[in-house]
Amino acid sequence: MHGHDRMVCVGVSIVYSDLDGTMVGPRGSFWLDADRKLTDEPSKALLALHRAGIALVLVSGRTRAQLVEAGRIFGADGFIAELGSVVVWSGCANTESCPERCRPASTGRCRSR
Repeated sequence: MHGHDRMVCVGVSIVYSDLDGTMVGPRGSFWLDADRKLTDEPSKALLALHRAGIALVLVSGRTRAQLVEAGRIFGADGFIAELGSVVVWSGCANTESCPERCRPASTGRCRSR
């Protein structure tokens, strides 16, 4: 999300995002850019994603515990951790109801958090 001036999501129902160097900048901060200057661009992009009702899935080699915490912080709908060996879908964390486009194909239903 770093480095993007705006986010345009046409027909997008889910975004899979890495953490290190993507959701958080090159030095591991959500609020600092590569030059260590304050930026709110990542938060604006994340807010736009949530407001659009687009599901967010974090993908990382980090542990399950680390992704649980990151998912809570970023409001993620699910995560893929430990190099793909752990897959968690909470589903529809950002909407009142579970629209069809937000449902994972494997379950066809939404579970509340």
